[in-house]
Amino acid sequence: MQSGRAVLIVSCTSLAEQVSIVSSEFQELVQGIRVDAGPVAG
Repeated sequence: MQSGRAVLIVSCTSLAEQVSIVSSEFQELVQGIRVDAGPVAG
């Protein structure tokens, strides 16, 4: 049971890291879109 629990913890930790990386990349993408759309809207 303990080995399975450790695997679960590791998988959750790696998943959280992937989510944080994706969210930071998504924020950069959104900021880039705003910068690109700024002059067009103005």
